[in-house]
Amino acid sequence: MLGRGPSTVGDLIGGTDQSQPRVSTHLACLRHCGFVKTERRGKQVVYSLAVESLEALMGQAVATASPIASRLETCTRIGPDWM
Repeated sequence: MLGRGPSTVGDLIGGTDQSQPRVSTHLACLRHCGFVKTERRGKQVVYSLAVESLEALMGQAVATASPIASRLETCTRIGPDWM
């Protein structure tokens, strides 16, 4: 969603059908790692991509993970609740 433009946590919650804590946790991780940046607009924090070539990186990640996708989906060490 951030590839389409800056968004607030509320925007991302509505677009992903995920809980606020889950979205906020992921955004905090992405910010810490340098993938997203923030801008305060009044009471809201707006998130946007900080890495210009993120689409190419994601495409490479998909191509790399695709052959082992079924193994990743059934991993019992880190389950879907963690993600």
